[in-house]
Amino acid sequence: MNSFYVNKVFLMILLLLNSTVFAKEITTVKNFSKDAKISLQQHKPIFLYVSSISCVYCKRLDKDVIGPMLKSGDYEKKIIMRKITLEDTDPIIDFNGKLVIPEDFLVDYKINATPTLLFLDHQGKQLSKPLEGYLSADLFWYYLDKAIDRSVEKLRAKSH
Repeated sequence: MNSFYVNKVFLMILLLLNSTVFAKEITTVKNFSKDAKISLQQHKPIFLYVSSISCVYCKRLDKDVIGPMLKSGDYEKKIIMRKITLEDTDPIIDFNGKLVIPEDFLVDYKINATPTLLFLDHQGKQLSKPLEGYLSADLFWYYLDKAIDRSVEKLRAKSH
């Protein structure tokens, strides 16, 4: 009987720890003008994750890629991570300091599918080809790391 309670407590602790692993989320975009200043000062590209609430592939990407990225802490040293959801209706400040709704902001980037990952400089210009869609983590990590590295290199080359 005693071991039953010990096992139950142990299981509850494991579940709690597991839920906190993915509790950290990408900051939802509020002010690109502010993020642009950070990007310029720190020579970091802005990684913009475009998702949709109803997107099954976004949920998979969150679990397989975004969660581990955040948990590792390694990517925060290289990029400024932000997220925008297609259904967001709260206005944001764009790269020019103007108040816009997210839908209007995304028009310029021609988002055809979710998830889409954009790699932007401090002016909102793309540094690398966007990553559109998601099936599995198998090759996705390779393409993601390559796009991030390419973006970092381009941004640093622009600043010299």
